[in-house]
Amino acid sequence: MDNRIHYFDWAANGLMTPEVHQAVVRSHAALAQTGSIAAAEHRDMLTKNVRKACARLLHTDGDTIVLAPNTSTLIISLAATLQPHLSTVGALAGEYPSLLLPFERQGFRLKRFETPPDGSLDLDAYLDFLIDEKVRLAILSHVQWDTGVRADIRRFCAVCKSEGIRTLIDATQSMGIIEMNLRALGADIVVASTYKWLQAGFGLAVASLSHDFRTDFHARIGGFGSMRHDGSLPEASSTAFYEPGHLSSPTMAALLCSIEQKLAAGMPELEMKASKKAEQLLEIIQYNGFKIKGLISAQKRGMIICYSASKAAHDALLAAGFQCSYRSEGIRLSVHYSTPEETIGALEEYYRKQQAVIL
Repeated sequence: MDNRIHYFDWAANGLMTPEVHQAVVRSHAALAQTGSIAAAEHRDMLTKNVRKACARLLHTDGDTIVLAPNTSTLIISLAATLQPHLSTVGALAGEYPSLLLPFERQGFRLKRFETPPDGSLDLDAYLDFLIDEKVRLAILSHVQWDTGVRADIRRFCAVCKSEGIRTLIDATQSMGIIEMNLRALGADIVVASTYKWLQAGFGLAVASLSHDFRTDFHARIGGFGSMRHDGSLPEASSTAFYEPGHLSSPTMAALLCSIEQKLAAGMPELEMKASKKAEQLLEIIQYNGFKIKGLISAQKRGMIICYSASKAAHDALLAAGFQCSYRSEGIRLSVHYSTPEETIGALEEYYRKQQAVIL
């Protein structure tokens, strides 16, 4: 048996490049050897450079960027900020649970829009629902975590803005693999974890909070990271209030290296390469007669394909060396621009042999 792992689990955890891994090693070594010197460098230089790199990657202004320990911490803080100002939040019923739980726990009225069992998304119907329910904050993932369905977030944000609805876009399954222009998008809040398509490991989240949002809603939390070196506080609309404590130096170093690699290669080129591999995967799954969840079109999804299957079928894939996830009663496969052709070929051969057994 071939003992290699054929990796189709980017939607769960992205793989670091060798260069990113070495950036982590060097950061750990610096903390081990020079302690506070390395820690000070992190706060004064590394954070500044990461913020600039994120702004370049996302085509936005550097002062909109927030670096937080994780997406849940940030969303909890955002919910606390919004709690006195609005009470009704709208979201797809199948959104990732941690996007919704902070609002539920802080007493917001959460309006859930039910999607069809096949995982498809009717954006017009969702927008009508938000307007009819008089929602004040609308949540939507750019790419759905369990089906890979890709939403037209630019149109979504435009309609919401025209109706006076604030927007929170979860880009965890797209940032770092799909080109994003936040200036053109016009969202109030965009957030993503760094351990998936950004390929920087655990311990950090990247967000962008619009100028309008921070002007209208001043953060209600703060901490060490919110203060200047002299102990004074920045202006009330500063993103610093969403960065309450020390951030992970190794993850910061990893993120900086990863973004620099993506920028050097060009995000449109990387997205095109990944999309072609997603199309290959989609064709293989369709050819073998599996029922795909969500939209069939490769252009209307991220780099995730999910098809209905039993847990036993998923376990068999794992046993054969194919790393993937089981989500919402389906096998979820995800590919990257670095996914080797031989890995895709190995999966195609696996399905061919399975079909031969059935016949």
